[in-house]
Amino acid sequence: MADWKRHLEAVQIVAEKDASAAELAVAFSVDIDVAQGWLDSQEFKNEVKRFRQIVKDRLKKEGIRAKENRLAAQHHRWEALKFIVKERKEDFKDKGIPGGESGFITRRYVKDGINYEFDEKLFDAFLKLEAHVGKAMGDIVERSDVTSDGKPLAAWQPIVNVYASESKPDTECEPDAESGLESAED
Repeated sequence: MADWKRHLEAVQIVAEKDASAAELAVAFSVDIDVAQGWLDSQEFKNEVKRFRQIVKDRLKKEGIRAKENRLAAQHHRWEALKFIVKERKEDFKDKGIPGGESGFITRRYVKDGINYEFDEKLFDAFLKLEAHVGKAMGDIVERSDVTSDGKPLAAWQPIVNVYASESKPDTECEPDAESGLESAED
């Protein structure tokens, strides 16, 4: 490709959209064999790879891919939610509406007047945002109990002590000499 600007445009189109030879041929008014030659060129492939890496690095540094930026955006949303709650607290202050000063009460206008109700959606938004940030920061970790063969452990399934004897477990509880607990029959 002789024209450097066209070369960069072709690289960008392929890097961003995985354009085919036919799409390049149409976009640059060239024969499909010429466009396929560009795609097959190792130099062109390297330029596409380099372009993608530059975009990836920039997003990582400046965009939403950067953890700090995601957390800052989530913090901004959290502050906005807090502002709504604060405004509602002020609005319901001294009006005698149960829960009004929590900030989670909202008005719903109905035919016969106004209903005051708990704003479940706002409360849920707080919980989800806080849980999401907790997971992102590593403070909240999801756990799952699985058996030794990788299958989920059913809630009702007894946990078997592999060090116990091969006999069936007793249905009655024996007193524990160390803890002083009584048996189930006592």
